[in-house]
Amino acid sequence: MNVLHITNHIGTTRNVENVFSTIQQDKAFRLHTEKCHFPLYIHLTQANDIFNQYMTRESFREYHTLIFTDICMYARPFLQNIEDHSMNIILYVTNRFDWGAWYNGDTNYNALYAAVSKHPRVRFIADNRYDQYYAGEIHGIQFFHADLVRLTPILKPYPSSKKIHLHNGKLFVYNRGTYIRYYHHLLHGLEYDVYGYDGYARYKDEHHIAEYMGYLHLPYQTNIQSLWENLGHQIVYFIPSKSFLYTIIFEGWYHWEEKERNQKPVEMIFNSIELAEWYQEEHAELFVYFDSWEDLTVKYHFYLENNSALIEKKKKIHEYLTISNRIHLGKWENVLDFSLT
Repeated sequence: MNVLHITNHIGTTRNVENVFSTIQQDKAFRLHTEKCHFPLYIHLTQANDIFNQYMTRESFREYHTLIFTDICMYARPFLQNIEDHSMNIILYVTNRFDWGAWYNGDTNYNALYAAVSKHPRVRFIADNRYDQYYAGEIHGIQFFHADLVRLTPILKPYPSSKKIHLHNGKLFVYNRGTYIRYYHHLLHGLEYDVYGYDGYARYKDEHHIAEYMGYLHLPYQTNIQSLWENLGHQIVYFIPSKSFLYTIIFEGWYHWEEKERNQKPVEMIFNSIELAEWYQEEHAELFVYFDSWEDLTVKYHFYLENNSALIEKKKKIHEYLTISNRIHLGKWENVLDFSLT
């Protein structure tokens, strides 16, 4: 069964390819991933042009199912012309489904997606509860699963109990979202290195991050691909507790995606926090939450001086991810079932 994954995101590419490499042992799937160069906003006539261009490709007609990730807008050409082809379409919502459309005032886009979500050859799934709430309850999109389908990263084998976990004693900071220049003066008694945007060096990969004792992260979105890739390597996140986030999120320096969107009521900001992957009840054991900057210093030194506690945290992460992957790979098999008819 030929499946084409259309995306423009390295993280969703890795995730979907891992899904198929795992489940194709029992299913006759052949996945091909194609990086697209579509604009963030595709208007109605442009969508028709893109669809016609794809349909002229003889190889494109061999695909039985299309999967779209990263930006839901990419699927518009094929949803808008759903009756002019026979392919199944899966949209994996990993960001606001109307990303690229909201500032263009395209009400036809929202109406199209709500209507076509009920089509027998179309299935919507989401990787976090806020995006499912935003698209489903607010905009009327029907989802195939009542709850989210979490990301399923490649899992680094957990070392035996005899193997010592070594780290450099520092925290890793990725300079994205809220830049370090806005809060570095609040970090007292910590050793850390900064990578990322705003002139800092790039980090190599998850193995590089795993050299650090933990990852200091100020959440800026409800979910990010790299969170699950890093958890797959048992990387321990130090993040603000939900109560502390509520304290600092409305300060001018803090970046939160739903706060930055124009005309967003406070209720939507609160919902985005309550439904964010960082604060789901089942994830309570995955993270090290700090209730203040002083508390961050205390917890940093606790894990620095208690390697057994750090090892236990990593063990819990590995155990949780092992079960989570099994559950959500099963959900993917259900989503793909129509590909076998």
